[in-house]
Amino acid sequence: MRKVLLFTLPVCSVFILFLSFFLLESLASPSVLGAKTTSKKVVKKTIKISNYKAASPITSQLKSAPPTSTPTAIPTSTPTKAPTPTPTATSTPISTPEPTRASSQGVEGNFIMDAINAYRASNGLSKVSEDPLTCAFAKTRADEISSNFNHDGFTNRIHSHTLPYPSYHEITENIVMTPDYKQVVAIWINSPGHAENMRKDTPFVCVAKHGNYYAYEGLRI
Repeated sequence: MRKVLLFTLPVCSVFILFLSFFLLESLASPSVLGAKTTSKKVVKKTIKISNYKAASPITSQLKSAPPTSTPTAIPTSTPTKAPTPTPTATSTPISTPEPTRASSQGVEGNFIMDAINAYRASNGLSKVSEDPLTCAFAKTRADEISSNFNHDGFTNRIHSHTLPYPSYHEITENIVMTPDYKQVVAIWINSPGHAENMRKDTPFVCVAKHGNYYAYEGLRI
């Protein structure tokens, strides 16, 4: 009996130690397992967040931007093509003698001058007459527009101060191309800018031609 007890005590001691260790292990295990479980949950949540597809900045901006109204088209009027501008110019006069009146430019010149004065009379204006300065320049310009039909030769001389006049208060120019000299003044009357030039206060006027090209030069000294 004593031997059995002696044998049993070591066995019981071992069993008690083993049971104690098992109990300690059981008590420690839940907190460790809970930490692992928590870790797994964190990892799983992290994976879920990393896989989330965010909206692009452009799409977000478009969604958050306030709507804009479609602009209403404002109708524009179609511009009307104006006739070729007829230049006029004014300048501070320099004292100079009055030009001497010259004879008319033949039958065509007489007809054109009579038509100009008839138009002026219908507007209550005084007659105009030819003079050497305007007739010389009109002849020059008629030659020029036969190859370059525009007012460049007139305006360029104004800008470069090379007009063939010693001085002037006002100058005008009309040009036209027509095979019928009897239509020259009628064409100018039907063009507002040209008609206005014929009504200007330019006592000296001359019309010269080159072929079918006609140049009108007006001058007030």
